[in-house]
Amino acid sequence: MPEISERLAQTVVTTVQRIRGLDLRKAPSVSESLDWARSARHPERRQSRCDLVESTLTMLVKHEKDLERVKGALDKVLADLD
Repeated sequence: MPEISERLAQTVVTTVQRIRGLDLRKAPSVSESLDWARSARHPERRQSRCDLVESTLTMLVKHEKDLERVKGALDKVLADLD
């Protein structure tokens, strides 16, 4: 995806890998991950990382119980990301 920065691409990859490591009914697909990355690059998305991830999780995670699980693990998912 040439339209996103290398830094954002690495952050998306790391975050999605961590989310996929959770015990979810359906892990985020590649196409969902790409859509999520595109949404994160828009200028109106200048909110904190945690708020951004939480407000856009439905692009990645489709089942309500999976959403609850990911939201409960956001600190771990986002740990050590720049």
